[in-house]
Amino acid sequence: MGSTLFYLLLAGLLAVSVHRWRWRVLACVTAVGLVLLIGLTRISLGTHYMSDVLGAMAAGVAWLALCLTAVETLHRYHTQTRSGHESR
Repeated sequence: MGSTLFYLLLAGLLAVSVHRWRWRVLACVTAVGLVLLIGLTRISLGTHYMSDVLGAMAAGVAWLALCLTAVETLHRYHTQTRSGHESR
């Protein structure tokens, strides 16, 4: 779960800061590849079952999506209240 959160967040930050689409795609593909490789090594070493690895990946993606949604929502709220266009 930790590697899923770390590498996907890192890819997201790189995708936002880089302007060329090729670098964005490369960052996302690399992050997903690393997460999959880490998961596969956990299974092949016998430290976790496949269901554990898939569950941790799903939980990591869900937690990252929730956190990014909360940050974006707070950013939009603060932008609206500063400009005086609060909608009710």
